[in-house]
Amino acid sequence: MAWYESQSCAVCNDKIGKRYFWQDKPRLVGPDKDVRDCAYVDEGTARALAPTHKLVCHACYLHRFGDVQALMPPKA
Repeated sequence: MAWYESQSCAVCNDKIGKRYFWQDKPRLVGPDKDVRDCAYVDEGTARALAPTHKLVCHACYLHRFGDVQALMPPKA
């Protein structure tokens, strides 16, 4: 079981639940729009990021943050 399955989205408050390999995983979004795909974040790292990052489901991420990420210049 992945660490995020029992968590809820910070935007829509829906439970994340089990994700299959073909489904998009939730994201951790930081205050400076630092985005991390939860598929690559282990539980220890997630705990360390919890005070500053919010867990966001894939649908809310695309709706609220996805287009912003596409328009932002790459980090140097």
